[in-house]
Amino acid sequence: MKRNRIASILIPVVLLVATLSLSVTQSFAVGCGCMDLVFVVDDTGSMGGALDNVKAQLPDIIATAQGASGGDLRMGLVTFPSDNVVVNAPFTTSVSVIESNIQALVASGGNGEPEASDTSLQFVVTGGTGTSSCTISNAPLGAFRTGCVKIAVLITDAHPGECLDTFTPGVSDVYAHNVAEEAAAAGVLVSAIYVPDSGEDPTIKAIMQDYADTTGGAFVETAADATGTGDGITEIVATCGTGGVATDITRTSRFWFTHGFSVDTNCATLLSAIQLNGGIESLGFVHLPTANRNGDGVLDANDAFIEALSFYWRSAARTGENGGTQNQKLKGSALCTARKQLAVELIAATANFRLLGTKPNNATYFNGTAITNFPPDLLTQARNAGANFDLVAIRNMTALLKKFNSSGQTNNLPGSLVECSPQTSRTLRPISADPMTQDTCPGVNNSCGAATVVAFKTANPFAPAVFAQSVNLSAYTTNFPVPACGTGGRDAVWKILPAVGTAGRQFTVVSDGSNFDTLLAVWSGTCSNPIAVGCANSAIGNGGERLTFTTDGTSTFFVVGEGSAGQYGKLKIKFTSP
Repeated sequence: MKRNRIASILIPVVLLVATLSLSVTQSFAVGCGCMDLVFVVDDTGSMGGALDNVKAQLPDIIATAQGASGGDLRMGLVTFPSDNVVVNAPFTTSVSVIESNIQALVASGGNGEPEASDTSLQFVVTGGTGTSSCTISNAPLGAFRTGCVKIAVLITDAHPGECLDTFTPGVSDVYAHNVAEEAAAAGVLVSAIYVPDSGEDPTIKAIMQDYADTTGGAFVETAADATGTGDGITEIVATCGTGGVATDITRTSRFWFTHGFSVDTNCATLLSAIQLNGGIESLGFVHLPTANRNGDGVLDANDAFIEALSFYWRSAARTGENGGTQNQKLKGSALCTARKQLAVELIAATANFRLLGTKPNNATYFNGTAITNFPPDLLTQARNAGANFDLVAIRNMTALLKKFNSSGQTNNLPGSLVECSPQTSRTLRPISADPMTQDTCPGVNNSCGAATVVAFKTANPFAPAVFAQSVNLSAYTTNFPVPACGTGGRDAVWKILPAVGTAGRQFTVVSDGSNFDTLLAVWSGTCSNPIAVGCANSAIGNGGERLTFTTDGTSTFFVVGEGSAGQYGKLKIKFTSP
């Protein structure tokens, strides 16, 4: 069954933007209302990977919680080092307090398992520790508010053992279940995140699942290296502590970018998905919104929506300028294009994950006899790929996301969501605003600011580190100072960032195969203050130059290819490194 809510293509842009400010509520992913959220975190020595994952995802976790709670959010933090209970942060509305306390966590101690996860959870729920002999530091935590969503997110890799450092079957697991019963009676949803860093233990897993099943919370099992911890928390808070309903429903990117918004609050739209995501979109290389697009002075989901549209409705090969247009028609680099194409699929995948409840590890893509399964941390992997400079990795991830977005095996939407009518390009294109400037969407390497980043393919660790590119300098201009070894001319620029140019790493650059007499120069520092490092202009004619230099791990190095004495033509350049 479909409901038709046709948005007029003749609506003025001002009125259309005003429409976007309407509150959109989805029947499947309703706003949670006021929320009290406590992180109950195992910070013992084996939990380093989980802590790092949570820290990296913390901005998205908090933004999602703020969006789901409608801004009425309190958070707290409790840890259990050395079989005791510590209140790191009592209930607070201060985001900075929670952020600073979580970022300060260090995995240490523990001296083997079990840990005091059960007693810590009991303290969070009841304010006490029952018959346990735990020491409690920095109490009190404070009480959950009546009438609000109450969520305790427990993260651990160990058996529960009160504060006795002993797990006894038939005793310790019963104690843990009684704690779950206390939480259920208090209306606290315990969402348990199990980190099987030493291999899956069925007893630990069963106890963690029981916490979730007894209280109506969610159970999440991460990968062995703890990837998926942060995404698991985000999913939990986005679905009001329940984890949502696992589905295999997805929609393609085209669906999301044509079903942008609707006055029908029961149909699936891109705007509602972004609202459910906390009002932001993290793409790895940029967070949307980057600017206030609808003029209300607040960076929110409406602005993120307007910026998200640009990836689909505006050219992927162009770089936007300040203001969000592409009027200057600045040509983007291959990296710019690849990042924008990744953004389209990542935004759609996030909508499928958040609004439709489809977890990547529950989805399968069929293509004839070929079957593609997806890792649980697919979205995190995609953001990491977008933040880097490996074109092959970005393009491969884009293809994988496209398969995920096409993996749904049913045409039904979850809950009471229905498909609303799509809008046309005449409706959506005018309000799309490109957030990508040269910083995040570099242009062609015809200036220092638009220098192409040298990145070696990471797909095969045994392959030699080689980066090669050809450019025609006919349309280029002279940007860098005169090199020390001769008179240059029109130039193209590449840069090696410290992450690649590690301390003591050697690079060799050659211009063999160019059809004119070339000159190579290396500079460090900044575009406004370049410092000469090396220069090569010894070969006569089309033989090409060779230049070797060593990076220091802290400076950015610029490699400039140009013609000797003003010559220009097709420049071929290749970087190699051991």
